[in-house]
Amino acid sequence: MNACPTSSARSGGIGWFIYTGRAQLDTVSVSAGLLTAIMIGLFVDGVIFRSHTRITVQR
Repeated sequence: MNACPTSSARSGGIGWFIYTGRAQLDTVSVSAGLLTAIMIGLFVDGVIFRSHTRITVQR
């Protein structure tokens, strides 16, 4: 049983979006999906991990 069915590969997601765009040779969709994944990664690194590091690591 999947706790969050909307995150499964069958219903979509960024990875599935990139995969189907690649299979259909749709470079605009693949580029948009990759850019979205990069932006999410930069957000997580810049906001969540840095604030967590600042809170947990004593200087």
